[in-house]
Amino acid sequence: MTVRYPRRFEYFRLEPLGDPPYLDPDAARERYETGAGLSVVEDTDPPGWYLEVSAQRQRFTVTFYASSTTPLRTVTWEKNDDVLQCRRILDLYYPDGDPGRRVPYVEVTTVAQQIFSDGVVDVTLSSPTVPDQLREVTNAPMTLFRTDVPAFGEWTPLLLAAITDTRRRFGPDAVAAAASDMENLVPFGLPSTDRAALVARSRGMALLATLDEPQPIPSSTATRPWVDIGSPMVDRGLSAIFPLASAGAEAPGARERLHAVRDRLQMDAIHFYGGDHFHAETVLRAEEGYGRNIARTGIETMGPVYAWRVGGHAAVLVHGRDRLDETETLALHVIPADWVWERLGAADTKRGQSRRRRSARERDVADASWTWPDSREDG
Repeated sequence: MTVRYPRRFEYFRLEPLGDPPYLDPDAARERYETGAGLSVVEDTDPPGWYLEVSAQRQRFTVTFYASSTTPLRTVTWEKNDDVLQCRRILDLYYPDGDPGRRVPYVEVTTVAQQIFSDGVVDVTLSSPTVPDQLREVTNAPMTLFRTDVPAFGEWTPLLLAAITDTRRRFGPDAVAAAASDMENLVPFGLPSTDRAALVARSRGMALLATLDEPQPIPSSTATRPWVDIGSPMVDRGLSAIFPLASAGAEAPGARERLHAVRDRLQMDAIHFYGGDHFHAETVLRAEEGYGRNIARTGIETMGPVYAWRVGGHAAVLVHGRDRLDETETLALHVIPADWVWERLGAADTKRGQSRRRRSARERDVADASWTWPDSREDG
C-alpha cells in the first residue's frame, strides 16, 4: 500500500493544498511522533480514502470514497491509553444515484453506529423519505471496535472497514440496502431489554412530534388523554412527565449513553423547534417558575433546563441526578405554555390578570417529581 502525506487536504475536491503539496515521509513521521496533526491519503487519483490524525493522536478519522469522490463511510477512532476505541461509524446511501461529490447529510440516507465502551451499540437509520429507525445492541464483541494506536506508517488496521461493494449504495434500492445493513452491521450482539439503561433518543423526538400535531391536548375544554402522546408516562393532570432514561452509578456505560441521548435530543429539538441556526429555547432557573417546581423534587439538575414551545405547550427536558444514590435520569415534562411564557396582553385586562394569577397558582402546586411507572414499556 502506497500513501502520501498532504500538507493540508481539501476534502471536498480530494486535493492536497500547499507548496509543495505533500510532506516527505521523514517530515510526516516527525509530525506524527511529536503529536502534531497529520493527513494521510491513498496514493491514487482520486484517493479511495483519507485519514486525519488529530493533535496528540487523540482521534483518528477515516473517510472512504467511491471512485467518483462521493463519501461512503466515515469511521472515528478515539485514543484510550494505548488503544484506539472506535466511537462512531457513519455509512451513507444515495437513493437518487451517485452525486459525484459530497452532499449535505440531510439529503441522503445514513446508518450511524455509536459505540460505547460497555459493548452497547446504537444503530440509527435516518432518511428524508422514511421515519428514523433505532436498533440497540448489547454485548457486542468489543474486539471488533478496538485496535492498537498505530506506529507511523502502519495504517492498515484502520483501513479494514473499506467498502467492497459500492453499487448497492446508489439508486432506488439504497434505502432497502441501508435497512438491511442496519440489522446486520453489528454481529453477535443481543437485542437490548435493559430499559433502565436507555429508552431511546428517538422516543423523545416522537413525543415532541406527536405533541406538535394539531389535535386537542388535555385542558379545561379538551379531553385527549396524555397516554395518547406516549408511554411510559406520569399523568399530573394539566401536565405530564415522560421518562426517557435512567442510569445507575453501578451500570458501566449507562451514563455515557444517557448523555448521548440528551445531547442528540437537544440538537434535534433546536433543529425542529428552535429555528436551526438560532436558539429559541428558554432556560428555566431553579429560583422561579416551573424551575422552582423541579428544584423542589430534590434532584440536582445537570446542565441547563431547556424549554421549547411545541404545539401550544412547553416541552421541558430535565436531566437530573439523585443526590442520595447518584442515579441520573432524563425526562420530558410537558406543561401548559403559560407556565413558562406569559400570554401577550395578559396584564392588559382584568380577565387577563385573573387568568395569569390562576395559571401561576396551578403551576406552583404542580408536582414535578416522578418514578418509573409500573406499566412502563421498552421504547
